[in-house]
Amino acid sequence: MGKIEIQKVEIKNNYFKGVFKGQYSGYKDRVKALNGSEQEYYDITIDNGELFQVEIIEQFEYDLVNSDKISSQSRFKSVNAYASDDNFLHDGYKLEFDEVKIQDVKLNSSGNLSSNKRVGDLECSFYGIIKSKSTITEVIDVTDQVPLNINIAESDTLKDSKENKKVKNGLQHFSFNGFISGIVDAIGWIFGLIILVGIVSFLISIGWIPALIILGIVFFISIWELLFNSSNNLLQSGLGCLGSIIKGGVVFILLIILAWGLLSIIIKSCEGDNLIDQKKLSHDLDEERSNQKIVKTNSENENSIQEEVDTLIVNTRIWKNYEGKVFEMDLITSKNNAKSSKFNRDNTKIKYNFGELYSSIAKYDEEYLNLVYKELDSIKINNSMNRKSFAELVVSMVQDIPYKLVLPTNCEIKSSNQNFTNNFLLNCIDDCCIGDIQYGVQTPIEFFSNLYGDCDTRTVSIYTILKHYNYDVGIINSDYYGHSILGINLPYNGSSYSFRGREYFFWETTQTGFPHGYISPDYNNQELWKMAITSK
Repeated sequence: MGKIEIQKVEIKNNYFKGVFKGQYSGYKDRVKALNGSEQEYYDITIDNGELFQVEIIEQFEYDLVNSDKISSQSRFKSVNAYASDDNFLHDGYKLEFDEVKIQDVKLNSSGNLSSNKRVGDLECSFYGIIKSKSTITEVIDVTDQVPLNINIAESDTLKDSKENKKVKNGLQHFSFNGFISGIVDAIGWIFGLIILVGIVSFLISIGWIPALIILGIVFFISIWELLFNSSNNLLQSGLGCLGSIIKGGVVFILLIILAWGLLSIIIKSCEGDNLIDQKKLSHDLDEERSNQKIVKTNSENENSIQEEVDTLIVNTRIWKNYEGKVFEMDLITSKNNAKSSKFNRDNTKIKYNFGELYSSIAKYDEEYLNLVYKELDSIKINNSMNRKSFAELVVSMVQDIPYKLVLPTNCEIKSSNQNFTNNFLLNCIDDCCIGDIQYGVQTPIEFFSNLYGDCDTRTVSIYTILKHYNYDVGIINSDYYGHSILGINLPYNGSSYSFRGREYFFWETTQTGFPHGYISPDYNNQELWKMAITSK
């Protein structure tokens, strides 16, 4: 009898409604269809738009909605959302919806793009579902006779790694009888290996000619044993008791030979002082020291050495770049490196501006991201990427990680302060904030370990990676807007920031799909932006 913990993941539907405001384009007959003069208008294209006045509703209200056919458009599935009509203080937050329903479509024409194509503003009532997950842990009793059939839910963190998938498959057919049988088999293999080593050692010690004679005798005995155990059993019946005596004596001699071999191994190992290869011993000791981690403690003995077991953290990311091509890589970090990176950040003193903090973080973390660089190098080589396409790969990978707040205080809502942070927390469905982080910035190692990152956590992470690959890249901050954007000096087009005679093109990192050279019209006053740090 034993106990085992099982984690079950329950999926819950959360129902929302809001007002979608955006722009459309389409042919004249489709425009008329939106006004009710036609029935079919599948080809109307929603070019862009955002969701306002978002609020949670009950399921019955969602079920009563008769949806317009235009709801099938992909633009409604992933939208920028706001709790009110005011979107001037922040970029909103991205929501992913399932089973979208659209009602009360209103169309305002702005003019013609061509002789038969028209564009304009669109407004409609929006209803959708966001699924959330909750984990429930159950403890059950198990017995030797009952196999366990366990469904283990998928996770976005280390549980999704390939090794854990192997563990899950093994658990589905696990039983205690099989476990004990496996242990017995393993012990049998170990004893068999010991016997084999003893025989080989003995044969080597007596020389090749005697060894060949003994092997011939063993071969002869094997043939003899086969004859004794044959179905006719002629030798056994012919020799009678004498055959059994001869057979037992041969087995006894074999046991003596094996014991002699094992004794030879023990004697040789005790005489090892004169036989050990000193060069190999020195190499082994050096290798053992390289696996030890030196940790300075606050004790009086500052030269003390503490051996610490590390843990790898693997987050598998699958995303699309700007051309729609799918990529996959593992963000591999280490628990101990994340701790030391946090210690470096917490003990960095800012004298003038955040550029000092970013510089300290990037310099410290760069050497600990080797496993991340290895994954990126593999993608770069296999896809023959140039400097532009590789930079777009890195930025699109970070953009795909869901936006989550990083705060220097706790994640509690301050009811008296109706700013972006409060609005975000008020409408947060799942875990979307990490608090009590020094300076409100996570280091790249921390970000790639727990996937919690807002604007400057993302910019400093991309800055660290691209700096490693010798890009001319910078971090551009605005105290007025409370925002941080990446800047990159490559021959792109669009909005840029001039600094020391070079043009750094703005690159928003908090949402998917934002291209280089684009900045929101609400943020385009360049006098309110300042370069915090550049790599060159």
